[in-house]
Amino acid sequence: MNLDQAAAGVPGLLQLLVFSSEGLLIHHWSRSSSTEDGEELAVEFARFFSVGGEVMERIGSNRAPSWLTVESPHGRLLLGRVSEQLGMAVSFDRSWPLGLVRAQARQLLDLARSFEETEGDADALRSLIDEVRQRSPDAEAALSHMARSAGISVLDLARPELLSPEQTRAALASVPRPRHARTLGELGD
Repeated sequence: MNLDQAAAGVPGLLQLLVFSSEGLLIHHWSRSSSTEDGEELAVEFARFFSVGGEVMERIGSNRAPSWLTVESPHGRLLLGRVSEQLGMAVSFDRSWPLGLVRAQARQLLDLARSFEETEGDADALRSLIDEVRQRSPDAEAALSHMARSAGISVLDLARPELLSPEQTRAALASVPRPRHARTLGELGD
């Protein structure tokens, strides 16, 4: 079962996003037909998760939160850590009991972890390459540097789905991160 099929089968689930610690959208499912806000939400969720980890550090916890839960009159939002590099956000209708919401979120998180192992890194790399192409004044030079730093060719970088998991992770790690985009794993150290 894929992530979209699983999400569609969860009553009360409104949205599911998988995002990188850098704020890149990896995957977005929505019960409504619109997923247009996904990229902006991914950035905000990554920041929110990062701030949650900083707050935990300040109050003396040496571990990053595994879940952040936000409740409002309209719904419940849960943010969970998929891996050191990826997080997941799920929003539920307020009418669903919190215990059921947490149980469903845990099941989706487990599925997102298997998604991350098979597809997530390549999708994150594709998103990163697209962002470099859009934002860099000299995208080809930036991509060439990224490939060299990862120990792969530019031609290989153009086809992330064919890279080994080690090559993909090396390519992802080759890009410097802004201060707010610490990895989710670093928050626990």
